[in-house]
Amino acid sequence: MAIEMSFQTDNDAFRKSFSSQAKKITKSVIDKAIRDSSKFMKEELVTRTPIGIRSTPSRGPGNLREGWSDLKKIAGGFSFENPVVYAGVVEEGKYPGVGPRTVEQNGQIYSFQAAGGIVQPMIIDESFINQLSNLIEKSVERQMKKLFRGK
Repeated sequence: MAIEMSFQTDNDAFRKSFSSQAKKITKSVIDKAIRDSSKFMKEELVTRTPIGIRSTPSRGPGNLREGWSDLKKIAGGFSFENPVVYAGVVEEGKYPGVGPRTVEQNGQIYSFQAAGGIVQPMIIDESFINQLSNLIEKSVERQMKKLFRGK
């Protein structure tokens, strides 16, 4: 007695179901990788944010390092921000003049603790890019193993 098994992919219902499931799996894996990379970027930015700048009436409440928001889910990814009033001054080098705690760089005046800003130096740092790339690769790999090994 022979056993025969057919697996036809020209069935439209099968294709639609398979395509739908594949899209859900892919979206789930990508969302997790984006969340992991967003979390990593936020942690790195917090680490690179200058400390020692305390609250004053003109600057508003809080410390710049403590001002980073939690990750928020948005369409297509995640978001976080630093709403501390003077965060833009530190990031964009908008200090009014060079002094004992500032440095001039590329025509801008930055905090000496964040010469070049906070975000820009991070995103051009080859070490950071390599770490981020490895994190994304490992995140995708972990998710795929969970999906196909059931762990």
